Amino acid sequence: MKIGYWFFGIAFCLGFFSVPHPTLALTSSSVFKVRAFVGTDTMPPTTPVLQSVVPVAPTQIDVAWLPSTDDVLLIGYRLFRNGVQIATTSQTIFTDGGLTPETMYMYTVDAFDSFDNISSTSVAMATTTPAIPVPPPTPTPSSIKAQRSSTMVTTLHSPVEVIPAQRSALIRFQTNTNTRYTIMWGRTVSYELGSVSTNVFKQAHETILENLEPGTHYWYSIMVTDGSGVTTALRSSDFVTLPAFLSVLPANVRNVRAIVRGGDVSLTWQNPVLEAGDRVRVVRSHLFYPGLPTDGAVLYEGDGTNIQDLGALAVRSPQYYSIFVIDHNGAVSSGAVVMVQSQPTDSIGGGNAGKPPTASSTASTSESTATSSGSPAVLGAEGVFIRQGIETQILSTPIKLDAEQQYTVYIPINVVAPHIKSIIVTVQDPTDQRTFTAYLLKLNQNGDAYEAVIQPPRVVGASRMTVEVFDFYQASVRRVSTTVVFTTPKSIPVAFPDDMVHAAQTYTVPVVGSIASFGFLWWFVFWWRRRREDNQ
Repeated sequence: MKIGYWFFGIAFCLGFFSVPHPTLALTSSSVFKVRAFVGTDTMPPTTPVLQSVVPVAPTQIDVAWLPSTDDVLLIGYRLFRNGVQIATTSQTIFTDGGLTPETMYMYTVDAFDSFDNISSTSVAMATTTPAIPVPPPTPTPSSIKAQRSSTMVTTLHSPVEVIPAQRSALIRFQTNTNTRYTIMWGRTVSYELGSVSTNVFKQAHETILENLEPGTHYWYSIMVTDGSGVTTALRSSDFVTLPAFLSVLPANVRNVRAIVRGGDVSLTWQNPVLEAGDRVRVVRSHLFYPGLPTDGAVLYEGDGTNIQDLGALAVRSPQYYSIFVIDHNGAVSSGAVVMVQSQPTDSIGGGNAGKPPTASSTASTSESTATSSGSPAVLGAEGVFIRQGIETQILSTPIKLDAEQQYTVYIPINVVAPHIKSIIVTVQDPTDQRTFTAYLLKLNQNGDAYEAVIQPPRVVGASRMTVEVFDFYQASVRRVSTTVVFTTPKSIPVAFPDDMVHAAQTYTVPVVGSIASFGFLWWFVFWWRRRREDNQ
């Protein structure tokens, strides 16, 4: 009995600790489906049907077929050229390259499943590759006209799409006929950094340019060659890679408003969250917007939200104001700005508060695409970045921002012409299109970009963002703008949803608890019987 008692206890412990415990999976559902294939399968997939074999160039044939089906799990296809297997693929298309011109090729295909059952072979299809084009004779005006009328000119089927990253750029485009491409790129129009090309003829093209520098301006050129050997210069343009990081500047004040009564100016604003030691400084100049907290007359310093500048317009008009936030470490925000000028009668100037001198022609917010004016050599819309959290957007397209989270406008220094005095970004109020706040962009501590940290409006609605560049003569030489839509905060997915945790707890506690209770009961019965026998 003693040996049996200890044997049962050891067996129970081993059994309890070997019970598989449930695993909590990272999924948005508490329902899990598990599929397992057991046994054997002798049913082959259905026979695939060849759909087309198209010679797109003297050395290339594109093959396509209809998909097969299987009762368990289809794995893929085997493609044969002239009876010899040339490919195994899970796709239903294949590009066969490196062929010989003026040669006939025959193709068949079959399918196989997870148990290596192979379908019957499809009906064969054959085609012949075209001849290599004969070099044309020396062109004459009449021959050029005849050639243009008898051949298809390669054009873009859709606009070239460039998606820059920090150290790479995706280039995607489509042509109206099958072509192969060569893309050259560089920091100048000499395209000195390299080129990439393909020997595959098709209409949809996509490639990635690697080993680029963050926040850098690049130029690229796309050349395409059709199946007849005619090469066309398709597109030459530029792009800017995303910045590597943003240095931390204090957030600016927002909702700057100016009220002009006679020669007096009243300024109001809303502060960001100020910690102990943070302060706001208001600086005025009659020359231009002060770019530094020391660049003009200091009118106020503290944590307030309004000042009265008495008689400011009595002597000079207009007057330029900059409001800086200085944190307890001495870091200075880029500055919110406003220009005021004398009015013939007492009036409220909130409608043009923060307006740069030439921004009265800013496009309306009803526009859905980016607009620009001035010389593109000074600044391009693709060189202006708006970063919020981990997302970065480009001013060349409409922008969507979280209405509750601050954001940063960021321009790499090497995409702006060197002969500039200042850069100003203006953001309209989503609730009142007649009012807006303007901000200076300041060179950051790294010296690689101009930036401004802007508080969120905390209201949803459409707005417009305009970036304007001024030269040393205080003339606006470039303006780019786009629509900005402020939306409700994005929901953050929870890694472990409550229903999953509850389901796991509901499953784990009763099962493990029942096993433990059952084992403890049997152990108590054996212990009680053993004690009883010993007492007897």
